[in-house]
Amino acid sequence: MTGRCDPAKAAAWRERFSRWELSPLNTAEFCATEGVSVASFYAWRRKLNLAKPRANQPAQRGAFEQLLVSSLPTLSARLPGGIELEATGASEQALRTIVSELVRAAREVQPC
Repeated sequence: MTGRCDPAKAAAWRERFSRWELSPLNTAEFCATEGVSVASFYAWRRKLNLAKPRANQPAQRGAFEQLLVSSLPTLSARLPGGIELEATGASEQALRTIVSELVRAAREVQPC
């Protein structure tokens, strides 16, 4: 997608996401009924800054899970959107690097 956003397309996708919120269908089923690709669904969700759990479903566990329990110091950061990052036994510099990369990646996605 380009940096510019077509307001009519953005409005259509916002309406689509409102229907999806109320739908019992999973994402793939919903996209099939709407005649759109799953990739477009997720791209527009990011572009419109709507990447959050559905209101009618419990939040799913993220892809990152704690793998090691240690007595080493734990550094943590809370990012916009409710994302929490914990690093056990990592240096403060390592955590800063991770956060700066996440911020850089988030800036590449420009909401409409």
